Amino acid sequence: MRTKYLLLMLVPLLVILPASASAVTLVKVEIINTSAPSYESFAVLDPKNGNWIRMTGGNDVQIPSTDFVYNGINSTQYTRGSRIINITTYGISDNQDYTVNYPFATHSVYYSSDTVTAEIFGESGLAGKRAYVYLVKMYPTQLKDALASAVDGDTQPLRDLLSNAEQNITVTLNATGDNGPVSLGQLSPGDYVVVALLNASSEQNITLISVTAFEVLEHTSTLSVSTSVTRSSVDET
Repeated sequence: MRTKYLLLMLVPLLVILPASASAVTLVKVEIINTSAPSYESFAVLDPKNGNWIRMTGGNDVQIPSTDFVYNGINSTQYTRGSRIINITTYGISDNQDYTVNYPFATHSVYYSSDTVTAEIFGESGLAGKRAYVYLVKMYPTQLKDALASAVDGDTQPLRDLLSNAEQNITVTLNATGDNGPVSLGQLSPGDYVVVALLNASSEQNITLISVTAFEVLEHTSTLSVSTSVTRSSVDET
């Protein structure tokens, strides 16, 4: 049976600004500062068009078939101090389920001896474009909070997290908008997030291809049972 998760972080992860004429737009967020006139935008590409990150090179763990479901407003405008935030969606109906299926049946877990790699999947309209891949050592909840702040008109927490990334790798997407495994090397134990953007995090307009989290474990564990061990049957009543 397919499981459904109403994720608090789904709203910021579905925020999209068109990256190119051929990119599919789901939601556009515009942030206008009226006190010191400026404009910036935050974007995430539509996962239904194949924009994902898949972690490889570790130990695959089977996961259930998973849906991410958003049900809420499809557009709004509000003010936070001197900032006007406009959010407009495309393809989302007001207060109706918008469902995205997670396309992978496994997720990787790593040990410090493993080489961590990430595959970037983008829609075909991104062919030939650069992708900026950030590796940040942090808890997934930290990224969720930063993305929520960006939707709320403050992109600085997200920019700060990415500016402190342990690695920042630029790759070129191929003819189908994808890129083969990006090696992140062997990592110390901890929680990590990989973020793929279509532009550097310092730019005025940020377009997020996808994001995923993973963990590097400190210790391996094994269980050995002697073949000489026997167990008599026991009746339970």
